[in-house]
Amino acid sequence: MCLPKDTSTLALAINTDLWKKAGLTAKDYPTTWAQLKTVAAELTKGDVTGLVINGEYARAGVFMKQAGGWITSADQTKMTADSTPNAEALDYVRSLLKSGSLKYAKQVDTNWGGEALGKGKAAMARARSPSATAGGWPRTAPTGQPPWSW
Repeated sequence: MCLPKDTSTLALAINTDLWKKAGLTAKDYPTTWAQLKTVAAELTKGDVTGLVINGEYARAGVFMKQAGGWITSADQTKMTADSTPNAEALDYVRSLLKSGSLKYAKQVDTNWGGEALGKGKAAMARARSPSATAGGWPRTAPTGQPPWSW
Protein backbone atom coordinates (compact mmCIF):
# COMPACT_ATOMS: atom_id res chain seq x y z
CA MET A 1 0.00 0.00 0.00
CA CYS A 2 1.22 3.51 -0.72
CA LEU A 3 -0.05 7.04 -0.30
CA PRO A 4 -1.92 8.53 -3.24
CA LYS A 5 -0.03 10.97 -5.43
CA ASP A 6 -1.43 14.24 -6.81
CA THR A 7 -4.65 14.41 -4.83
CA SER A 8 -6.47 17.60 -4.05
CA THR A 9 -9.80 18.93 -2.97
CA LEU A 10 -11.33 21.09 -5.67
CA ALA A 11 -13.28 24.17 -4.74
CA LEU A 12 -14.39 27.21 -6.63
CA ALA A 13 -12.25 30.19 -5.67
CA ILE A 14 -12.97 33.81 -6.49
CA ASN A 15 -10.95 36.98 -6.85
CA THR A 16 -12.89 39.01 -4.29
CA ASP A 17 -11.74 42.33 -5.73
CA LEU A 18 -13.18 41.46 -9.15
CA TRP A 19 -16.30 40.02 -7.52
CA LYS A 20 -16.97 43.26 -5.62
CA LYS A 21 -16.10 45.38 -8.66
CA ALA A 22 -18.88 43.56 -10.56
CA GLY A 23 -21.31 44.44 -7.76
CA LEU A 24 -21.66 40.85 -6.59
CA THR A 25 -22.04 39.74 -2.97
CA ALA A 26 -22.04 36.47 -1.06
CA LYS A 27 -25.70 36.08 -2.03
CA ASP A 28 -24.51 35.65 -5.62
CA TYR A 29 -22.31 32.62 -4.88
CA PRO A 30 -23.51 30.01 -7.37
CA THR A 31 -24.91 26.72 -6.12
CA THR A 32 -26.25 25.47 -9.47
CA TRP A 33 -24.81 25.23 -12.94
CA ALA A 34 -27.29 27.82 -14.20
CA GLN A 35 -26.12 30.27 -11.54
CA LEU A 36 -22.47 29.54 -12.34
CA LYS A 37 -23.13 30.23 -16.02
CA THR A 38 -24.83 33.55 -15.21
CA VAL A 39 -22.13 34.74 -12.81
CA ALA A 40 -19.29 33.67 -15.14
CA ALA A 41 -20.89 35.67 -17.96
CA GLU A 42 -21.27 38.74 -15.70
CA LEU A 43 -17.61 38.54 -14.67
CA THR A 44 -16.25 38.13 -18.22
CA LYS A 45 -15.17 41.61 -19.27
CA GLY A 46 -12.14 42.88 -21.16
CA ASP A 47 -9.09 40.83 -20.20
CA VAL A 48 -10.90 39.00 -17.39
CA THR A 49 -12.52 35.61 -17.95
CA GLY A 50 -15.30 34.57 -15.59
CA LEU A 51 -13.98 31.05 -14.95
CA VAL A 52 -10.60 29.52 -15.80
CA ILE A 53 -9.72 25.85 -15.37
CA ASN A 54 -6.71 23.69 -16.18
CA GLY A 55 -6.86 21.87 -19.49
CA GLU A 56 -7.02 18.38 -18.03
CA TYR A 57 -9.78 15.82 -17.64
CA ALA A 58 -9.96 16.21 -13.87
CA ARG A 59 -11.04 19.85 -14.07
CA ALA A 60 -13.72 19.28 -16.69
CA GLY A 61 -14.37 15.88 -15.16
CA VAL A 62 -15.72 17.41 -11.98
CA PHE A 63 -18.76 18.44 -13.99
CA MET A 64 -19.16 14.82 -15.10
CA LYS A 65 -18.98 13.69 -11.48
CA GLN A 66 -21.50 16.35 -10.43
CA ALA A 67 -23.93 15.13 -13.10
CA GLY A 68 -23.72 11.59 -11.76
CA GLY A 69 -21.30 10.25 -14.34
CA TRP A 70 -17.64 9.36 -14.53
CA ILE A 71 -15.18 7.59 -16.78
CA THR A 72 -15.78 4.20 -15.15
CA SER A 73 -18.52 2.57 -13.12
CA ALA A 74 -18.26 2.90 -9.34
CA ASP A 75 -16.72 -0.57 -9.09
CA GLN A 76 -14.37 0.24 -11.98
CA THR A 77 -15.43 -2.81 -13.99
CA LYS A 78 -17.05 -0.95 -16.90
CA MET A 79 -16.15 2.06 -19.00
CA THR A 80 -18.93 4.67 -18.76
CA ALA A 81 -17.33 7.65 -20.46
CA ASP A 82 -20.09 7.71 -23.10
CA SER A 83 -22.95 7.88 -20.58
CA THR A 84 -25.80 10.40 -20.74
CA PRO A 85 -24.72 12.23 -17.53
CA ASN A 86 -21.20 12.67 -18.95
CA ALA A 87 -22.56 13.97 -22.25
CA GLU A 88 -24.78 16.46 -20.43
CA ALA A 89 -21.88 17.67 -18.29
CA LEU A 90 -19.52 18.07 -21.21
CA ASP A 91 -22.23 19.86 -23.23
CA TYR A 92 -22.51 22.32 -20.32
CA VAL A 93 -18.73 22.85 -20.29
CA ARG A 94 -18.76 23.29 -24.07
CA SER A 95 -21.49 25.95 -23.77
CA LEU A 96 -19.35 27.91 -21.29
CA LEU A 97 -16.31 27.62 -23.57
CA LYS A 98 -18.34 28.71 -26.59
CA SER A 99 -19.68 31.76 -24.72
CA GLY A 100 -16.14 32.79 -23.70
CA SER A 101 -17.02 32.85 -20.00
CA LEU A 102 -14.85 29.74 -19.43
CA LYS A 103 -11.33 29.38 -20.75
CA TYR A 104 -8.49 26.99 -20.22
CA ALA A 105 -5.47 28.43 -18.40
CA LYS A 106 -3.32 28.29 -21.54
CA GLN A 107 -5.88 30.49 -23.33
CA VAL A 108 -5.16 33.29 -20.86
CA ASP A 109 -1.38 32.76 -20.97
CA THR A 110 -1.10 31.02 -17.61
CA ASN A 111 -0.18 27.52 -16.52
CA TRP A 112 -3.10 26.80 -14.21
CA GLY A 113 -6.34 28.29 -12.90
CA GLY A 114 -4.80 29.55 -9.68
CA GLU A 115 -2.18 31.50 -11.60
CA ALA A 116 -4.90 33.07 -13.77
CA LEU A 117 -6.79 34.00 -10.61
CA GLY A 118 -3.70 35.51 -9.02
CA LYS A 119 -2.83 37.54 -12.10
CA GLY A 120 -6.35 38.97 -12.37
CA LYS A 121 -7.03 37.12 -15.63
CA ALA A 122 -9.75 35.00 -14.03
CA ALA A 123 -12.54 36.09 -11.72
CA MET A 124 -13.09 32.48 -10.63
CA ALA A 125 -11.02 29.30 -10.80
CA ARG A 126 -11.18 25.70 -9.63
CA ALA A 127 -8.01 26.33 -7.63
CA ARG A 128 -6.55 28.45 -4.86
CA SER A 129 -3.88 31.04 -5.51
CA PRO A 130 -1.96 32.57 -2.61
CA SER A 131 -1.13 35.60 -4.77
CA ALA A 132 -4.78 36.61 -5.24
CA THR A 133 -7.29 38.20 -2.96
CA ALA A 134 -9.36 35.06 -2.95
CA GLY A 135 -12.38 33.67 -1.23
CA GLY A 136 -14.24 30.46 -1.84
CA TRP A 137 -17.64 28.88 -1.51
CA PRO A 138 -19.28 25.47 -1.83
CA ARG A 139 -18.83 23.75 -5.14
CA THR A 140 -21.66 23.96 -7.63
CA ALA A 141 -23.92 21.13 -8.71
CA PRO A 142 -26.34 20.85 -11.65
CA THR A 143 -29.50 21.56 -9.65
CA GLY A 144 -28.33 22.82 -6.27
CA GLN A 145 -28.10 19.27 -4.90
CA PRO A 146 -25.21 18.63 -2.53
CA PRO A 147 -21.97 18.90 -4.50
CA TRP A 148 -19.94 15.95 -5.62
CA SER A 149 -17.50 13.99 -3.54
CA TRP A 150 -14.14 13.48 -5.13
